[in-house]
Amino acid sequence: MIRLSLLFLLIGLGVGCSPPPPPADVLRVGVPALPASWGDPYRAEGGPPAHTWSALFDGLTRLDEVGEVQPALAERWTSLDGKTWVFTLRDGVRFSNGAPVNASAAAATFRWLISPAGRTTIIGARMRDIAAVAAPDARTLILTLQSPDPVLPRRLTSTMIVEPEAWLRLGPAGFAKAPIGSGPFRLERFDERGRRAIMTANPQSWRAPRVAGLEVIELTDEAVRNQALISQHIDLGRVGLDELGLLEARGLSVVTPPSMQVMAIALVTEGRATPLDDVRVRQALNHAVDKGAISQMLLAGRGAPSGQPASRVTAGYDPSIAPYDYDPERSIALLKAAGYGDGFDLAIEGVIGALPADAAIYQAVASYLIAIGVRAEFRPAPYATMVSRNQTGRWDGIDAFANPLTAAPYNDLRKPLETYSCLKPKPFFCDPALTEALIASSSIMDVGQRTLALQRLSRAYHDAAASIYLAEQIDVFGHTPRVKNLVIANRVPVYELIELKNDGPRTP
Repeated sequence: MIRLSLLFLLIGLGVGCSPPPPPADVLRVGVPALPASWGDPYRAEGGPPAHTWSALFDGLTRLDEVGEVQPALAERWTSLDGKTWVFTLRDGVRFSNGAPVNASAAAATFRWLISPAGRTTIIGARMRDIAAVAAPDARTLILTLQSPDPVLPRRLTSTMIVEPEAWLRLGPAGFAKAPIGSGPFRLERFDERGRRAIMTANPQSWRAPRVAGLEVIELTDEAVRNQALISQHIDLGRVGLDELGLLEARGLSVVTPPSMQVMAIALVTEGRATPLDDVRVRQALNHAVDKGAISQMLLAGRGAPSGQPASRVTAGYDPSIAPYDYDPERSIALLKAAGYGDGFDLAIEGVIGALPADAAIYQAVASYLIAIGVRAEFRPAPYATMVSRNQTGRWDGIDAFANPLTAAPYNDLRKPLETYSCLKPKPFFCDPALTEALIASSSIMDVGQRTLALQRLSRAYHDAAASIYLAEQIDVFGHTPRVKNLVIANRVPVYELIELKNDGPRTP
């Protein structure tokens, strides 16, 4: 069977026959990747999987289009000390199978996440500070923490509430193939061969959609997604920067919301002796890369060069921190001082097609490093492979990997810094002093004091050169004229707001 992405490419080249157009009231979205864990929303966070999970599930809270926390299943919340949080749930909400979304259901989710099995997941690991869960009545959920957490409502935007009976009966693996949530759509089936998630409107949802169906289609190649939009075989998708002019000339619209992330190459320092253990080597790699050229030539000037883990829209961003200067001579001097004047091998892996111009940027980074004597090689890797490496800590065969410092899905610097710390269950970078400072900042309830603490951490991570900082990334979405009311929040479409203007069938 011809892969769907290849079929789209052939259509774009005028080869073969076009398939029949889908129903006019079905929204088709092209994404770089479907979730590796399908309908299990706890084994990844943010990124491409969120396009699927945000259609099926809800959290207690969510972020709006400017990155501020808003009510979702919880209509309000309060805490006097940052340790005991009381959430009041919406009344009358139901899962897609008709079961009530109440405090008991939400409590079941959190109890599983803090169980030994739940803690092995990415989301469960982030819930490790929850000491107790209570549901005194149908609408009240109480989470008691081991230490104060001023941003818990933000952190919960990525914690999806699942239907507890189905989760218990099917187990995580079974639930992944037949998920039940309270989102605007319910799953009909995962088409594993065609790489599609096929959904219909969920009439039980409190976020009732304005279209009858949704198909989320995996198109890993950026050029294929662009062509699929031009041929109107998808209505909406992440696109690249190279063909913006062509897309707009064909009558398509392009939006570029901030992505709350910094594009970076993570440097693996744990689990082996490596040249990257020396901060001078890590700083040399940063000075070797011309971030300004990458921004102007590969990101069309839309992504500012960066030298810190926070983007300009994220709490903790410090405007006084400049990117590392492009200075190859200084890079060479630092390598010699560290004892690596003859260079060393550096294998870099990463997913391509997930961010604008990412393949070209990663290859450019490798070329810059080769110019200072580092024998760098970039190897594309499937999304599932990178998720597995992050979960297991198995970095055999590679020394670095493409790993955006993303504050999504809750737009706080604590999130990316936890990834680059000893708090990560299987860390790739672990500096005890930085981790202690991160833990201390996490309990500061005063907003101003906490912002200053996070800015100090931004400076410390800049100096430690924990990664090769590249540029603030943007998200680029293209859509056809029939898509109306498109809003991007937390890097994904707000599906329930989208309408489809049906002036006739799609262009075949």
